[in-house]
Amino acid sequence: MPEHRRKGYGLDLTVDMINKIGALEIIPFTYIEPENEKSINLVTKLGFKKQKRISWFEVD
Repeated sequence: MPEHRRKGYGLDLTVDMINKIGALEIIPFTYIEPENEKSINLVTKLGFKKQKRISWFEVD
């Protein structure tokens, strides 16, 4: 929701999850749709590196 953007909530939640996952000795990763530039910018800021492109397929 626009009124909740740019307040650091996404950053705080993401850092908290990274810390919880790290405490379990698991490497954190994320999948973000390519057009979601705001989320890509957030995780890039946190040090995530782009590894590969994933395609999803649906069976009717």
